[in-house]
Amino acid sequence: MTTSYEEQIAADKKAEKMERILNHSYPGEGYINGPPIVWKKLVLYHFNKVKRDEITLSELLQKLQQSGVTFNQSDSLVKYPVIKCLEYIAKTSKVEIDIKE
Repeated sequence: MTTSYEEQIAADKKAEKMERILNHSYPGEGYINGPPIVWKKLVLYHFNKVKRDEITLSELLQKLQQSGVTFNQSDSLVKYPVIKCLEYIAKTSKVEIDIKE
């Protein structure tokens, strides 16, 4: 009985953390077209790959574009809100991240 209660609390905390990340406003997010929640979910999904240096920031931007996210500025400007989002995820998760260009 206790285990399912503890699992529910853990699931609630995880959902609350995800909600905070997806609803947070990042400077420069206007450079990315469409609903902000779409690109934020993709960045959140790929966060661990970036953290483990499996993909670079440029590759993450390509993955966003391949998923249908469009930009109204150059990639060099679009990197800024994506970096801020990655940093916020790391801060919220209490982990370190080294973002490779």
